[in-house]
This record gives sequence, C-alpha cells and structure tokens, in this order.
Amino acid sequence: MVAIAQAYEKGGAACLSVLTDEKYFKGSFENLQAIREAGVKCPLLCKEFIIEAWQIYYGRTKGADAVLLIASVLPDLDIKYMIKICKILGMATLVEVHDEREMDRVLAIEGVELIGINNRNLETFEVDIGITKRLLEGERGELIRQKDILVVGESGLFTPEDIAFVQEAGVKAVLVGESLVKQSDPGQVSEQEVVIYQDEVVASQGIRIRRRPPTGPPLHYVGPFEFRLQNEGNTPRNILEEIVWNKDKEVTLMKEKRPLYTLKKALETVPPPRDFIGALRSAHQRTGLPGLIAEVKKASPSRGILREDFDPVAIAQAYEKGGAACLSVLTDEKYFKGSFENLQAIREAGVKCPLLCKEFIIEAWQIYYGRSKGADAVLLIASVLPDLDIKYMIKICKILGMATLVEVHDEREMDRVLAIEGVELIGINNRNLETFEVDIGITKRLLEGERGELIRQKDILVVGESGLFTPEDIAFVQEAGVKAVLVGESLVKQSDPGQGISALFGRDVSG
Repeated sequence: MVAIAQAYEKGGAACLSVLTDEKYFKGSFENLQAIREAGVKCPLLCKEFIIEAWQIYYGRTKGADAVLLIASVLPDLDIKYMIKICKILGMATLVEVHDEREMDRVLAIEGVELIGINNRNLETFEVDIGITKRLLEGERGELIRQKDILVVGESGLFTPEDIAFVQEAGVKAVLVGESLVKQSDPGQVSEQEVVIYQDEVVASQGIRIRRRPPTGPPLHYVGPFEFRLQNEGNTPRNILEEIVWNKDKEVTLMKEKRPLYTLKKALETVPPPRDFIGALRSAHQRTGLPGLIAEVKKASPSRGILREDFDPVAIAQAYEKGGAACLSVLTDEKYFKGSFENLQAIREAGVKCPLLCKEFIIEAWQIYYGRSKGADAVLLIASVLPDLDIKYMIKICKILGMATLVEVHDEREMDRVLAIEGVELIGINNRNLETFEVDIGITKRLLEGERGELIRQKDILVVGESGLFTPEDIAFVQEAGVKAVLVGESLVKQSDPGQGISALFGRDVSG
C-alpha cells in the first residue's frame, strides 16, 4: 500500500483516498497510518463507510485529513453534525451523492464545500458518467458555482476522454482507483487522472512558492543516455522556492532516520516549553520598546557568511545578557549554515530565553523534531503554506504547548492569515522574496486601516522583520503598531552582540 501511495504521489496525485474497510475491500486503518508515517505528503481521504462520529475521530488519529460522508447512508442531520466535527478537527468532508434527490439534499446543507458525484448505481452497480453531467446542469450547477463548491467526479473514469467529459460538465477534481491501482506502475498514469484539488487551493490563495518541482517534460534519449531539459517549469523561480525544494528532499531523508513515532517518544523527556509570546509581551511592557527576538545566524543566501568566528552558544548568551526577550535559531544547514544541533546546544547551555526554531517548515514532522531539540516556537511562512496547512500546524503546536510565528509579506497574505482562527503572532517580513529588496514601509502599509483595527481587536502581537538596523528603524515600525522585532544581521556581526542590542534600541534594554 505504501509503495502504491508513493507511486501515486510521484505521478502527480494531489490527494490520496485510502480504503479502510477490511471485510469487503481488504483495506485497513493500519494502511492509512502506514502511508501517513511513510512520509507521503499528499492529504489523505479516509474512505470509510461512516455511520457515526467515532469513526471520524479514529480516522484522524490514524492520519486522515478528510473523510467520506455518503448521502445515501446518512440523514441530513448526521451530515450537518459530522461536518461540524470535521471543521473542529481541521478536516475536510467529501459528501457523496448518486442522484438528483441526494444532490438537492446536500446543496441545502450549510457548510458543504466538497461534493462527490458517484456515477455508479448503488443497486445495479452499473456505471454511467452521464450522471455527473446531469447533476451539474441548470439550477443545480448554478447554485454550486454560487456557493463555490468543488465537485469531484467518481467512478467510470478510465481514459483522457472520460476526464475531459466530466471536466466539461463542471468537475474540478476526480477520484480514481481501479484504473490506476491495476497498473504495473500507478505513477505512469496522467496526473489529470487523480485528484487535482490541492493545486487549485494553492492557486486560489495566491501562493507562488511551489512545494516541489513539477514532474517536468518527458525524458529525452540520446543513444543510451537520458536527460531532462531544464526549463522554467522545473527550475526554481527564486531563492525561497529553491530552499523549499531542497527542504522537501532533506526532510524525506531525515524522516527515514527519525520516524515520527520516535520523536513523539522523545518528547516525553523534553522539558516543558517556555512562554514565547508571554516573554515578548513582558519585555514590551518593561521597556516600552518592542520585545526583541535576536537571531542566531551564521550566514544568509543574500549576504553570505555573516560571522566567521561563529559560536552559537556564546552569541545566544550575549543576546540574553543584552536584553533579548527571545531568540531565533536558524536550523537550515545548506543556505544559512545553521543546524538543529545549534538549537539543542543553546537550550542545553542554560539559556533561559524562549527559542524560535527558524526552519522552512513544509510538514508537521519538522515541528515535532524542533520540539525534541528544545524549540518553544516555530516559524510558518504564508507564502509557502496553504491555509489548511497553517491551521493544522497551529493546532499541533497548541497541543505541544508551542507558539507559532506566522510570517507574511504582503496584503494578500495578511488577509489570509487574519482569517485563520488561532493566530496569535504575525511576523511582517519587509524583504521581497523574489528580489530580496527591503522596504520597512511594508510594515506600516500592512498595519493601516481595517487590518490594523482587526489585529488590535484580536489582540494579535505583530513582529517586525528585516531591514531594522537603527533606533529610527525601530521607532518607525513601533509607531506603525509592532510590539516585537526580529533582528539578526545587524546584531550577529557585532564583536559584542549585547552592545549591538543597545545600539539598535538607542539605550540599554537589559534591565
């Protein structure tokens, strides 16, 4: 099962559906769990015949990101109740219909976002993909478009012509099993013939950073040699995308050495997390200035090596002595010369400041790994992660007692993040991710008007990031509304980083 799931993912699947019924489909919840723990990154649909809420919770414990609710099995009240449970758990619900009456019932239920049209007659088991077209015509199709419901075509889809037919009818995703799993290599099937939901979500949220390279053009052969042409599609478009693509490979290898269950076991002996947000608020109240997150950083892609005599523990201790409220520790090795070992060494050296794990997080495993090394908070980058991932990771962090610093770069990202429940800490990065140019006016622009008012209403603490070198810079972003700042380069390059803090704020803040 794991090999098939990995082949699907490699072949271009956005999501996977895992049968869990044992008696009739020879599936199991253990298959679901094994696929999740094997490092498959696609969101997983628990394909279970759900008749009560317990099954949803059980599926979630095994790694499910979504569940199937069958309208021909469940009354409307059960569907409504189960959708609410799934929303609390951060899960999606695929509500499956088979005919016009079921479609009308489901369209009347509040909160439905994903409808599957099964082209198989449940009594005769005959398949007719014309059912999809019939259920999406006229007023029903118009109502689906008005409600922005994503429709999934199911059953009877075997050829590109089948896919084209249901796509023209109005579906934006397809769920395919039989025609794929029987292949000797499931990954060789066209990526159109698998669920394409995730890509649409990412595009709709304006996320420009691709999580991993696309499969790219076909291999070209010259005699016994083969090669893949480099082009705009399979080459990183900017440095952040390059970092994320490398991180995807890196995390895959790390997970093989440290499976998730070993990390969860290790957390049993890790000291409890420290109050990251509380430390920033306390520093702000004590000094009247933004609380400082001082960054332990040896290098950056844009500036190269920042400090040759780099001793992470000594720098962290100097920051703490100089008045830093919290510390940010770079853990990326290839581009920033950081490491999780630096994070662990600082924690074990007796530094009392809460620690932010400054990692390019693309999946939950990294959060658990950072916590096992002593992290009290993690960074989540809105230009990399879709909303559903951010919600899910915030919930994981709350369970672990950690804070999340959600980083935004522009108005669209700020609006997305402000709509996510549970966000308490937002970082505004003044650096353009594509050009690497810095403009601290971005902070002011993102905190003006209704956005600033909403931030105050929600009591969200805002952190200013990048381009902060002088007391005047600090005063500018503080006046804009920030109550904390994250600063690295202008401090770590100082011979005495503690004195660098005094110079940054224009006075001693060690208190």
